[in-house]
Amino acid sequence: MLMAIEINGQKGKIVAYRCCRLSGIQFATHQASRRDCYVFFKNGEILRPGKIDLIFGVMSADRREGHFAAVRSNLPIPEGMEDPFRSYADFGASLWKEDYAKDLCIAPLLQGEICHAISMPWVDGILVIKPLNRVSNRTITF
Repeated sequence: MLMAIEINGQKGKIVAYRCCRLSGIQFATHQASRRDCYVFFKNGEILRPGKIDLIFGVMSADRREGHFAAVRSNLPIPEGMEDPFRSYADFGASLWKEDYAKDLCIAPLLQGEICHAISMPWVDGILVIKPLNRVSNRTITF
């Protein structure tokens, strides 16, 4: 799977983490923390919310470790359901199902593709989710 998304690591140099702090930002798997595991990430050109199932580091040939998250994305709301936040794009929130996709997406950590998220219940099984662009010593852009 890593070769398919062009992550080239040395054989046997993949390390899994329950949580990690990178450039002052804490990331955690869903099993380790309900607080630092919810994120927005880019899946293709679409920014999607999800939860981190696995964090891993890959040692490259030049002995630098790249960090990645295996994320399970929230499912979109049902067709025909109106998202009132679409009219307020600058606010950044949107409605998503509380359920998650079965497939995992690999997102690089701290490379402009991922940030934390906050959410709250909207109606039964639907969440309002908003990305958080935290201040850090590295810029996270969308």
